Amino acid sequence: MAIPIQRKMKNKTNFPPGWDEERVQRILRHYDSLTEEEAVTEDEAGLRCFSDHQSRRTPY
Repeated sequence: MAIPIQRKMKNKTNFPPGWDEERVQRILRHYDSLTEEEAVTEDEAGLRCFSDHQSRRTPY
């Protein structure tokens, strides 16, 4: 019977350039503080922005 090998995971998180733990926590606090209605409104605004951008793109 094989004995499982336990590997110690690194506790270091790699963030994209310009991001750090504080920024991630700030964003999480923002979204956690939204009501469901506020979250839906923010999502819909983002979708409108994305749709507007896509409709103005020049085809290849």
